[in-house]
Amino acid sequence: MKVNILLVHSIAILTWLFAVVFAFLLALAYYFKIDYIIALPLGILFVFLEYLISPILIDKFFKIRWIYRFKIPRKGIIEDDHPNAFTYGHFRGNTRIVLTRGFQGWLIKMN
Repeated sequence: MKVNILLVHSIAILTWLFAVVFAFLLALAYYFKIDYIIALPLGILFVFLEYLISPILIDKFFKIRWIYRFKIPRKGIIEDDHPNAFTYGHFRGNTRIVLTRGFQGWLIKMN
């Protein structure tokens, strides 16, 4: 069985990030003297809600112009001169690829 190393790295990074948020929430619970029996489910709920709404928040906060020639993955452009590119989404069916104008200009210069 061949292991996809990128998938393993992605899962490890996401697990670490969620663990950091979870540890922060537990530290807040300790500081405010909230019982761990209550704090643990609240922390898990918070991390799950963060996972669910993060693509929605990215769509709302960045002014992304979507290119509708492609269905999956959706491709978008941000009108910004700084070179940047990123992807996000929950699974293959709702993946998004976003580039900035600065990144497109940089790619043109490289060719």
